Amino acid sequence: YADTETIHTLIEQRTAIQPEAPAIIFRDEIVSFDELNKRANQIAHYLITYGAAPGTIVGLCLERSVDLVAALLGIFKAGAAYVPLDPNYPNDRLEWMLTDTQAPLLITHSKLQQSLPLTAAKMICIDTQWSEISQYPDTNPECMATKDDLPRILYPSGSTAKPKAVTTKHQDSCNLANAQSHTFGLSPDDRMLHSSSL
Repeated sequence: YADTETIHTLIEQRTAIQPEAPAIIFRDEIVSFDELNKRANQIAHYLITYGAAPGTIVGLCLERSVDLVAALLGIFKAGAAYVPLDPNYPNDRLEWMLTDTQAPLLITHSKLQQSLPLTAAKMICIDTQWSEISQYPDTNPECMATKDDLPRILYPSGSTAKPKAVTTKHQDSCNLANAQSHTFGLSPDDRMLHSSSL
């Protein structure tokens, strides 16, 4: 069991051990653990200036990309949790999820901005605002998130008219990663194709 780790501390530990190892391979892009960690740190510092902290929910509406992984990790490093917003969801479902979570921040790409419902959340277009975000420190922020804090809120499809939120803790994801690593005998030299929802 993961007694003290959060998802982002596991990534930080791997970064310290193998900074140049590939963390993400996406199409023609290979991103090292060091580069991913630095990008995520800049996002985290940026989010913290807008009030992100443990208990804060950040809407996340991005297509699969390096930006998506960096934003996820940045949200964790800020101590916040994310709610995944699939751009293919109906507008009323997205609006319900944003209203139900009262997310004060929403990370997206500029091309998806028009497909999102009107919201009081501060919209952060990671692609067009990267020049601003990249001015923030690339060092690990001091984070107050613990193993018992929420990393995500999910809205699985159900039989009721309005989807209900399901929450998890950092410890749950860390335990899953530890169990998979142990069960399959994974080492840092192994590669894994992970097919899962956001």
